[in-house]
Amino acid sequence: MSLSIILDWTSSLLETFAAGLKDGNFDSESSEALGGSVVEQYVMFLTSLKLTADINERQLALTRAQECGLNIHRVAVVTAERTIDTAFELLPQMKGPLPSVIALQATPSDVELLLLRSIEWMMIEDGMYDTVLEQATEYLHYQQFFTI
Repeated sequence: MSLSIILDWTSSLLETFAAGLKDGNFDSESSEALGGSVVEQYVMFLTSLKLTADINERQLALTRAQECGLNIHRVAVVTAERTIDTAFELLPQMKGPLPSVIALQATPSDVELLLLRSIEWMMIEDGMYDTVLEQATEYLHYQQFFTI
């Protein structure tokens, strides 16, 4: 995604936030003219970052979401879900036996790193570790049973 597209989209999203705050009727869960809830729109922006944002930038993005009144846990979980969906679309179907857990594995591809990134989105605070474990287990089951 080009920087100009991201900036145009971000500017439009910020204008919606500002208008809602100015009018005193900002509702982070309501449908907006942008199409869908503000959470969904912000998640679209976060998932467009893919592997470009480091841990500090991701933490800052989630902090900004919280400052704007968004439910940070929901933003993190939905971002993780959208990221994993993208990664599974890009991963090739597994064929044959699962790789050995003992043998040295090749360096992970960008798509495999995207799978890890999906989990990292939810590691924003200690209270989310149960959700992280639950989601990681769900992803592993999905991968194991539906892509072999």
